[in-house]
Amino acid sequence: MGKATVRFYELLSKDEQQVPDIDIERLLDLVSNIPDQDAYVRLARLELLGSVHTPQGAGRSLQCPMIIVDRITRDVRMRIEHGRRYRALELDEGDTIAEPTHVGLFERNVVGIMRQTGQSPGPASLRDFLNYAVFDEEMTIRPLVDRDALRALAGVGKLTRINLELDADTAAEVGGPANFLADAIRTFKQNLPGVSVELALKFSPNGPEDTSDRALGMVRQLFTRNALGSAQRANIKYRRIEDDRSDSFDFLAQAVAQEVEVEIDSAGGGPSNARVSEAIREAYDKQYEDILSALDGTRTDSPSA
Repeated sequence: MGKATVRFYELLSKDEQQVPDIDIERLLDLVSNIPDQDAYVRLARLELLGSVHTPQGAGRSLQCPMIIVDRITRDVRMRIEHGRRYRALELDEGDTIAEPTHVGLFERNVVGIMRQTGQSPGPASLRDFLNYAVFDEEMTIRPLVDRDALRALAGVGKLTRINLELDADTAAEVGGPANFLADAIRTFKQNLPGVSVELALKFSPNGPEDTSDRALGMVRQLFTRNALGSAQRANIKYRRIEDDRSDSFDFLAQAVAQEVEVEIDSAGGGPSNARVSEAIREAYDKQYEDILSALDGTRTDSPSA
């Protein structure tokens, strides 16, 4: 058995408004019916392949329908090691390396995402894949978070430190096209695949008062959007408004997520789709109340999927 974390997100309209439930069965059909010549989707330097899992058989009530998005690697730059002896990892003609991310689909446009590795596609890649290959109207994705946790941030006085650790794709999302870090992050993505970006901001006690307020607003916005969905670390240290005492806040601890055990199929190179589907469904059931409390807003027009 292996352990994995399922994080829950909500699919929203482009302007981050809730929409009527997407037809899951139709969504699965659209993904599975993408012609082979169009199935490999290139987004910037990333190549993605989508497939589906529809629960079948006696255990289908314990599973959830899934989209599986694989990160495809054709140019292999790895080798096999045994007793400090090495040989090239060679693929047969037409073979690729596929690193999967499993996406469980639920009502109210909730998705549960389980990544196999830190290099597997993240929520931003899922969004881009669906927008490119499936949806007629652009959608976005946002992590479900504890709304009470957001209200707790009202007690933050002055920030003293921000710590973020992000994979390069997420860091690029955070940086944005106009951010002063954008050029450096773009270099990381292109020339140093697989690295993460760690950012530590320290605030001088003698700095301008509005610096802390603006930084806290930016971090709160990142938390309520998709930007921190794949973070390895995201926390702040601050002084409380009420008594000026030091305190800290860990954003990842407030996200709606659940650790689960997954039975590994060694012959298949990882857990089977059925086992992952069961694990994501188990995580959903355990987090059901938190998921409901995190869903808010008013539904508007339906996307065309």
